[in-house]
Amino acid sequence: MRVMRILTTLLALTLLAGSAWAQRKSSNPRDALPEGFREIPIPRYLIYTDLGDDDLRAVAVRLDRLATEYDRRTREFSQARSDKKMPIFLFSKQEDYYAAGGMKGSAGVFEGNRLMACLGGKADGRAWGTIQHEAFHQYAELKLEHLPVWVNEGLAEYFSHGIFTGDGFVSGVIPQWRLERVRAHIAASELLPLEDMLKYTYEHWNQRLDVTNYDQAWAYIQFLAHGSGVAGQRALEQYIRDVGRGQDSVRAFRASLGDPAEVQRRFTQWVADLPDNPTLGLYGEAAVATVTSFVARAAAQKQVIRSLDELTSLVDQRALLCADEDWIPVQILRELLPLAGQLGTWSMTPGSRKEPPAVVLRMRDGTVVRGMFTFNRGRVSKVWVESQQPARGSSSRRSR
Repeated sequence: MRVMRILTTLLALTLLAGSAWAQRKSSNPRDALPEGFREIPIPRYLIYTDLGDDDLRAVAVRLDRLATEYDRRTREFSQARSDKKMPIFLFSKQEDYYAAGGMKGSAGVFEGNRLMACLGGKADGRAWGTIQHEAFHQYAELKLEHLPVWVNEGLAEYFSHGIFTGDGFVSGVIPQWRLERVRAHIAASELLPLEDMLKYTYEHWNQRLDVTNYDQAWAYIQFLAHGSGVAGQRALEQYIRDVGRGQDSVRAFRASLGDPAEVQRRFTQWVADLPDNPTLGLYGEAAVATVTSFVARAAAQKQVIRSLDELTSLVDQRALLCADEDWIPVQILRELLPLAGQLGTWSMTPGSRKEPPAVVLRMRDGTVVRGMFTFNRGRVSKVWVESQQPARGSSSRRSR
């Protein structure tokens, strides 16, 4: 499906941008700071950058939501708590990024103390995929001590595919191109035996920086977090907690998740049973969440939007209203709107005393995704998405 190819291309990243966690540590995050850089503190990060004000504002909002997503998805096994701001160096010029130690051909790297990324004057999907991957390593060092390397890299890849919606992230998507690559690895018998992967140290990983390892780590995290039900997710969390307490990786895995050979067999069957574009519904939820975030801000300013075409026109005319305190980067909406109609049929209702305002997407497979919001005194107070699948009538709810 063309829309899936385009959406996932926006999220693609350069996998071998750096070794697991970085080869060196800088004692001072200001080392090699180019002239013209400024220090900008935000709640969770300390940003050093030469980006202009508009680009910096967009980056700051996204980084804040990204750290919140890390918190939300790792709270069950977080082992350390720290309010220390995380340093991040954002370069507008590739030559400055390389001069400061960035790896040739990469868009970002975590060096054990500082995170560096090159946005090249434009925070595109590829750059953000890399930042979301490397930023997780930085977050993990601060809050998730003693992660097994396959979990560290698998989760970093998992978050690299997260879709920013303005008010949050949608995580857990399976890009079709990556599913096809995992299928090819399995068909060619290229994957490590799972028990061998459990034994990998960071030194082992860095000695074999292979795309297959990244794909395998990501795919197992995806399987255990979403393909094995709630029990599988809880077992994965227990395994991570136990390793964090110092238990042997293989022993902890057997105690929480079972025999590695059996888990590998179930994983292989799960991959074989997945349909193409298996998380199309999540892409729909991300699209609805993004549109709803902007419609909500307009509604808070008494600007009523009745259709996707009307929203597109307001964006083109730069007439979409938003309170300065609730600002989010309209660029994410500009990137989405040309593709939104391919996901299904959209409708918008202004709301009434009995029903809240809503953005509704009826997807081609019959899934209905509904985005809703509330606001108070000109500020957006809540944005959430509900999804209902036609086959089982099941529904899910995601708050932003």
